[in-house]
Amino acid sequence: MKFLSKLFVLSILVMSISCTIKNEYTFNRDFSGDFKMSIDYSAMKEIMKDDTLKENPFSDIKTDSIPGLDNIQLFSEESVMGIKFSFSDLETLNDFLKKSGTTEKSDFMGFKQKGKKLIYEHSSNNDKLKESANELDKMDEINKMIQIQTIVNFKEHTVKKVNNKNVDVSDDLKTLTYTYSLEDLMGDEKVGNFTVKLK
Repeated sequence: MKFLSKLFVLSILVMSISCTIKNEYTFNRDFSGDFKMSIDYSAMKEIMKDDTLKENPFSDIKTDSIPGLDNIQLFSEESVMGIKFSFSDLETLNDFLKKSGTTEKSDFMGFKQKGKKLIYEHSSNNDKLKESANELDKMDEINKMIQIQTIVNFKEHTVKKVNNKNVDVSDDLKTLTYTYSLEDLMGDEKVGNFTVKLK
């Protein structure tokens, strides 16, 4: 929850401004690939002090203890900060998501492959998240303005079917896009889950 805790602190400064947390996955045929996680705070920039986001919020994520990660980079581009890397397989990717601080030890966030199906799950107990949120004024309003976007790209596979009607499929059947708010996640910790059947 370290990352979300930082996000709450930033949110106090931007009661009427939105931001987007983006998780983008690009998979090869063997499910190795690339991952990019970022925060777009462009809408906040005009009202924030120059040093408010001087430190990359992903800088405390420990990656050296995870074998299978490569080309790890922290980046800051205009009003976007984040981390990106290559991963050798789904187990490595899931290990990063588990150790990054975005979930508690009892949570699961990541991908599972079952034959031609790729399953994305985010299962957690939101009690701690709700407890932190309740300590801040106007948190309900802020939760609506913090958007979480998941993008999944397939280099060689194409999409046959997705079980979540809120997931958009590109015309070429190679990209999935799903956007929901932090409020949605706090209301239902499984709101971001989906299963995609691949050709």
